[in-house]
Amino acid sequence: MNRAALLFQLQNIEAEIGEKEGQIAKLNQLLDSNEALNALKTKVQSLKARCEEDRITIRDLELSLKSLEEKLKEAKNKLYGGHVRNPKELMSLEKEVQAMEGTRSRMEERLLELMEQLEKESEELKALESELAEKEKAWQQEKALAFKEKEELEKALERLNREREALLATIPAEDLNVYRQLRSRKGPRVVVQLKGLICQGCGITTPTIIAQEARSGDKLVLCPSCGRILLTM
Repeated sequence: MNRAALLFQLQNIEAEIGEKEGQIAKLNQLLDSNEALNALKTKVQSLKARCEEDRITIRDLELSLKSLEEKLKEAKNKLYGGHVRNPKELMSLEKEVQAMEGTRSRMEERLLELMEQLEKESEELKALESELAEKEKAWQQEKALAFKEKEELEKALERLNREREALLATIPAEDLNVYRQLRSRKGPRVVVQLKGLICQGCGITTPTIIAQEARSGDKLVLCPSCGRILLTM
């Protein structure tokens, strides 16, 4: 086979290998993490924690309110039970009852606010958990498809690497040397077609003698303008 044609075949295989490796890398990135799903999980956990904090606060407030009710009942019994007759003591008890009633009123308002807040948070949490369940299900399906696609790509990559190794065994070492050096300077596309006298790498017309040498296929011929390997089909 034409020496340039062997390198052109190698170039195509390596391009396909690079493409498959890039696709596998993207799938690995996809499979490693789902940022949107993780963000939703974090939101659900945060809201759960807030709901639990509110429940604890409500429970503590209810206990404090119950304790205050007992103290208030005891103070009112003293105030209105006729056991205390000293005007100063009665005035002091009345102020104490008024203060406790004010505190009770504020605590009841706060308790109502917390209960309303917890109700809203619980509704929001229920909706988020439902959304999370749907997205997790969709993610599992997406992962299954991604795993299948990755397996197919890996099989194709194994096949391409075998083809590449087999092809490398047929290419002269000096040709491979030129090919590798050109790739390091010019990137992956170093073997280009020559159509008529036009180099398809740079679009410049090559001398007729260069085109004739390239057509012979006996040696590697480089474009005088861009330095790429010329191939005639």
